[in-house]
Amino acid sequence: MPRNASILLGAGWSLILIGLGLALYDFLAYDTTVQAQGLASIVSEMVQGNRVHNQGLMNNRLVGVVLGTGLALLGGMLLVLQGLSESASSQHRMVVLLTVLANKQGANQQDLENALGR
Repeated sequence: MPRNASILLGAGWSLILIGLGLALYDFLAYDTTVQAQGLASIVSEMVQGNRVHNQGLMNNRLVGVVLGTGLALLGGMLLVLQGLSESASSQHRMVVLLTVLANKQGANQQDLENALGR
């Protein structure tokens, strides 16, 4: 595997893992509630307890989920690019192999290995 392909593969999987980790943390574990104070605490205790949702924290949670999802999608795109470049590389090798075989009737194993780049 060429060096560029392994870099894309590693970067792609890293971005997927980081992105999914960030999105899952923000979606499942990020607390958007705060302690209610003053008159709001009296009303909120009667209705739902003494904690209320903070819109700023809810926005932070949303940004984290969107950012994590975007990173995971970017990592997936890098994996697709790596697959496409690998596919193009194997097609190029096949064209070289067929060209060598067409031009040289007495091609031996060494010629084939050289054509494939091994």
